[in-house]
Amino acid sequence: MPTPSWWPHVDAIRELLDHHLARTDERFSWSVIRNHLQGCFLLLSWGHIAFRPLVPPTQTLDEFREADQRLYMSATLGAGGELERISGVRQIDRLPAPPSWENQASGRRLFLFPDASIKPKERDELIIQAVKAADRGLVLAPTRIHAGRRRDQFEAERLTVLGPRDIEESLVPFVEADEAALVLANRYDGLDLPEDASRLLIIDGVPAGTNLLEHFLQSRLALISLIRERMRTRFVQGVGRC
Repeated sequence: MPTPSWWPHVDAIRELLDHHLARTDERFSWSVIRNHLQGCFLLLSWGHIAFRPLVPPTQTLDEFREADQRLYMSATLGAGGELERISGVRQIDRLPAPPSWENQASGRRLFLFPDASIKPKERDELIIQAVKAADRGLVLAPTRIHAGRRRDQFEAERLTVLGPRDIEESLVPFVEADEAALVLANRYDGLDLPEDASRLLIIDGVPAGTNLLEHFLQSRLALISLIRERMRTRFVQGVGRC
């Protein structure tokens, strides 16, 4: 929504969100931006409302701006300036990869693309049978809506379905379960299931449009190069989970 359209109502918006978020987990993030809405976008969809800046205002934080040295670590640095946008830094010096790094491998993987040859209904049945055959499988979906649809299909087949709250403390509930599916939304990084913990990974849908800002950049500004860079990064990160 264009800022001039909602800014006259900013005081009413603050009062409304102060009331509704007072007893929710979102009250912490809301407390950080409630007095800085002039630097945020207001993004609306049929089911979500989001306030957020286009670029994180890290330069306004003394702990960040005045640091003697900042070190960023990532295994999937893209060439499209994604790291600069995430960190709010204009220029970052990159350390080159060591010689012959491309010859290193972390294991072999067999990729299957069922959508290329079968219909969606058959694909869904194939996914269910694959989880049963592998005894457990990790499903990574781009949004909660995608994850919810897959959960419903698994539950209809009486599979054990786990979500993010089930693994907050440990991955043991999933690793020790039989005929189980761990269904997560937008968790392409920060999760590892090595060796026999899980050998089946399902990337459910295209890893793009994971939040309202990204959906806006894709559907309204047509920043295809940016979206492709993010999709590539998430896919590389995702296939290393299992």
